[in-house]
Amino acid sequence: MYNIYNKIEFNEDLAKLVSYLTFDGHLAEDLKCFYLCSKNKETLSDFENLVYNKFKIKGRLEKGMGHGETYKYRVFNRQISKFFEEIGVPRGDKVTKSFLIPKWIRLNQELSRAYLRTAFDC
Repeated sequence: MYNIYNKIEFNEDLAKLVSYLTFDGHLAEDLKCFYLCSKNKETLSDFENLVYNKFKIKGRLEKGMGHGETYKYRVFNRQISKFFEEIGVPRGDKVTKSFLIPKWIRLNQELSRAYLRTAFDC
């Protein structure tokens, strides 16, 4: 992994971020950005806070495309995107790729709960 992130704690917040990106989010194929899409501003705010608390970086809120009024909270950062891929977030079109829940989440009951709770919220 990238040396800058050796101090990143693999905790419930990181498991939630991975879940958000796996279900209602997206990790760009070229790893230049990641985002969460939702019509629920509280969910987007939670994602924004998790990203900021974990990586000390802010993204931007954009009007999304889709049914009804949706929004995207998008973060452009190649290094963090590469980190997400390394820890198990699928990149690109998740519909056409097979992927598993990352092992570091599957092997920890608390992290698995946080991941699944977030997945069901999505």
